[in-house]
Amino acid sequence: MVDGNLEGDEITAEEAFFDYYVMSPVVTSDPNIAGGEITGTFNLGKNGLSEGSFDIQWAVYTSKNNLNNPVLLTQGEALLTDVPATVSFSGNWPVSAAGYYVIVEINYSDYDTSNNKNNSGPYSVGN
Repeated sequence: MVDGNLEGDEITAEEAFFDYYVMSPVVTSDPNIAGGEITGTFNLGKNGLSEGSFDIQWAVYTSKNNLNNPVLLTQGEALLTDVPATVSFSGNWPVSAAGYYVIVEINYSDYDTSNNKNNSGPYSVGN
C-alpha cells in the first residue's frame, strides 16, 4: 500500500447485463384453414442495460399438439434499435387438420436464454 492506495490493483467494469425475451405470438389470420395462410405478430423485449442495437435472428414454428417436434413456418431478422418491438410473420398452416401450437424462438446468447422461446395455442386448424 502506498499512501492509502493499493498498488497494482485494477478496477474493471462488469459487463452490462442484458436479456432479450420473446412474448407469445398472436395469430391474426382468420379463419384457420388447413394449408391456408397464417399471419401474426410477436413482441420482443429487453431487460437490462444493453443498447438494444443487435440483429436478432428469429423463427416461427407450428407444432401439432407437441412442442418438441416443431415444423418451421418462417424466419427472419429484427434489428432491435427500439425495444419492445413488434415483429410480423406470415406463412401457411400445415395441410393436415389438427390443433396446432405456434412457437416463436429467438437465436441470441444473452443472460437468460430460458425466455428466448414462447408459444401460443393450440389453434383449431381445419376442424
